[in-house]
Amino acid sequence: MREDGEVASPGWDRKQMSRICGELERRFGLSVVAGRVTGGMPSISRAETARVRDGLRPEPERLTLARHVRAAALVAELTAGGALVRARRASGSRAVTGYAVALPPPEGKAPAWFGGGHLAPDLTLPRLRERWLTTLPGLDVAVCKDPWD
Repeated sequence: MREDGEVASPGWDRKQMSRICGELERRFGLSVVAGRVTGGMPSISRAETARVRDGLRPEPERLTLARHVRAAALVAELTAGGALVRARRASGSRAVTGYAVALPPPEGKAPAWFGGGHLAPDLTLPRLRERWLTTLPGLDVAVCKDPWD
């Protein structure tokens, strides 16, 4: 309840509260919650929630796809696992700047595409490329720059 007796709607205050909590964590030497360091997971959309509610998906696509991307980490493995993958290229260039993934859609429906950063902060193409270079010994740098070519 607000001071004037109205019902409070704290939804818009979450970012402010998180910022204040982060300041207090740093000031008093407390552990900083991981979500405040990396930005946390993007929220599930109403459309994703509706598809789960309507029985079209067992869980939100974003969670399923994040699990697939983390497990696969390479484009060939993603497509072999049944996910649809498309590259995002810089305007007027062949340079790949990102990617999007989707699950095969239900009959007669269009796929719901998600960019890597909309699955989780660590699944953007630049972050994946960093991980590939440090965790896959001998991997050619060119592969990390454009795995779709």
